[in-house]
Amino acid sequence: MKKLEIVSMVRIEGKWYRQEEIPVDEFRRLLEAKITESMENIGFIKVETSESAKEKTA
Repeated sequence: MKKLEIVSMVRIEGKWYRQEEIPVDEFRRLLEAKITESMENIGFIKVETSESAKEKTA
């Protein structure tokens, strides 16, 4: 039986990277930006909550 390996790949500026190769904070920032962009494209507006503002200042 063959061993199955599942990897998460992320494309940044045209180059593919394994998710594990990207620092956690950088990946989180990239993912948040992409989700925000996608949501705004379909009509949603991002609202900063007091908790998310606290996380950014911590």
